[in-house]
Amino acid sequence: MISGVKLNTEPNTPNSLTEEDQIIQMEIDVDIQVAVISPENFLEHMLAHDVAFKFLKTIRSSPAFWQQKQKEFMSMIRQLRCPTLYLTLSVADTKWPKLLIILKEILDNERLSTDIVQDLQWSELAELIK
Repeated sequence: MISGVKLNTEPNTPNSLTEEDQIIQMEIDVDIQVAVISPENFLEHMLAHDVAFKFLKTIRSSPAFWQQKQKEFMSMIRQLRCPTLYLTLSVADTKWPKLLIILKEILDNERLSTDIVQDLQWSELAELIK
């Protein structure tokens, strides 16, 4: 049994289907009428117009599902325009010994070695960067 696919033997009322499902139902009805007229072309017609795969649109990872998602994405881009990317980067000020040496020299007029800077407490680093 395939999940997401339901077979209904009762006739659907127009209010029970979404607008998109009604359009698909009309396409299927037209295709079935074509099949009654010319049954030898029924399968080719269903495949050529992608009607044979539309029932798979509720099944994740099916081609019809991803085609529907692509259409939704493209319509979002048309309506909302291209998305903006916000990117926040951290410079990791406390991880740059040379920067800390320069800051200590400017602020306190002290020259520190790299070893001493690496051994500074967090409160001292925060005071330098502040």
